[in-house]
Amino acid sequence: MEISADGVDCCLSFGVFHYFPSLEYVKSVVLKMLKSSKKIVLLMDLLDVARKEEDLQAKAALGIKDLYTGALQHLYIPKEFLENIVIAYNQNNFESVRLELSQQDIAGYQNSKYRYNAVFYKN
Repeated sequence: MEISADGVDCCLSFGVFHYFPSLEYVKSVVLKMLKSSKKIVLLMDLLDVARKEEDLQAKAALGIKDLYTGALQHLYIPKEFLENIVIAYNQNNFESVRLELSQQDIAGYQNSKYRYNAVFYKN
């Protein structure tokens, strides 16, 4: 989707990035979102690679073994990967971006402990 030349104040994604095919694709989408947004880019419900094994074990304990395989394979994103995008962005652009990462905490949502949110603030 193309955004108008005027851009938007905020770009938001919730529960989409874990269906992306690769980290390179994640990077390209984040950079497009940063280009389009004037103020904030918010990525919510990102799968935490640091908690991947724990997540898969919890699913297996529930009898879910093949949920994240084949066409349904989920992409776990290292927090450091997003931090590196910000470092490169800040080195190559006139404006700067600050990244804030937080543990997801949605009451009653069992997957929250395996997921995190990322907020990119543009200065």
